[in-house]
This record gives sequence, C-alpha cells and structure tokens, in this order.
Amino acid sequence: MSKSFSVDWFSSNIPYLQEYLAPIAGHPHIHALEVGSFEGRSTTWFLDTILTHPTSHITCVDTFKGSPEHEGVVETDSLLQRFSSNIKRYQNVNRITVFQQTSEQFFIQNVSKMQGKFDFIYIDGSHKACDVLTDAVFSIRLLKNGGYLIFDDYNWPHESEEIYKPKIAVDSFIKCFEDQCKVLHIGDICIMQKV
Repeated sequence: MSKSFSVDWFSSNIPYLQEYLAPIAGHPHIHALEVGSFEGRSTTWFLDTILTHPTSHITCVDTFKGSPEHEGVVETDSLLQRFSSNIKRYQNVNRITVFQQTSEQFFIQNVSKMQGKFDFIYIDGSHKACDVLTDAVFSIRLLKNGGYLIFDDYNWPHESEEIYKPKIAVDSFIKCFEDQCKVLHIGDICIMQKV
C-alpha cells in the first residue's frame, strides 16, 4: 500500500535513530510514544524499522490541525485524512493507537495509567519551548528505565524568538534531569537514555 506525504522533515534523522534504537529494533513488546505525528512519515518508519515485531506498538498523539509554521507550506485541512490513510494497514493489525488531542490533554489523562510503559518516546509536537518542556517532564515519567527520549528539531532553524524553539526547553530539561538521563547525541535531534 503506497503512502502519501507532502513534505519530508524526518529522513535526515534516520541514521541517528537507526544507530541508537538498534538495541531494541525487532524485539517483542516494544512500546513507543510519538508526540506529534503529522502525516505519519515518522510513525510508519518506526513501525517498519524499529517496531517490526507483531507484538510491538506505537501510540500517537496529535491534534492533526498543524502549527503556525505549516501555514502556506502544507495543506493542513486534510492532515488527519492523510495520516489515517498512511497508517491504515497498521491499524488493521492493532499495532497503533491514536489520540487526537493536545499532548497536554493526553498526559493529564494518561500519566498515572502509563508510567514506565514506553521503550522510547519521540517528541515532535509543538515547537514552543514551554510546550516542549512540558512534554519532556511528563514523558520521563512514562519512559521505562533504559528507555530513549528523543527530541526532534533541537537545532530548529525557523526564524523566530528563542521561546518558540525547542532548544532552550531541551537544554533546561537536560540540566534539571541530568541525574536521570544520559545524553547520547545532540544535533538536529537530541537523543537521551533514562538511567
């Protein structure tokens, strides 16, 4: 089944994700959380490359309304439709669960039920620093010991004030949680491991 994507903001991350997620790739019962799924390019890559065992699963959280930076670049009115089409074959075998809501709503409703559930969490939702920091603080509670916390767009080049970029949030999180997380890679993405 062919997939339909209008942009590719993900493929440059693949070499790093393959390297650092290699220890869990293909293993049974691997659970991932993706905050910000957009059209499903990263979602389907995780399912095809890392979460390949039939018992592995990904949970996706997105409003599917797009963000201000998407205006004039991507058609956001049909975002949910494109995502749904791209992930359809995985839903048919119960390998994916989708929450159409903000990450804050998701975490508030699920943090007590899902503590220590996920082997890796990929944060690529809102780029506002306060939102990224909130996602990170909630995520660390949902991550298993030894699990991977991944931030996309660490060096986001978008022309805006620093508070609208992930970097200061990720840097603050690293400082505050340095006793709980080990930084494995910093570049366009930041990859940490919960210790």
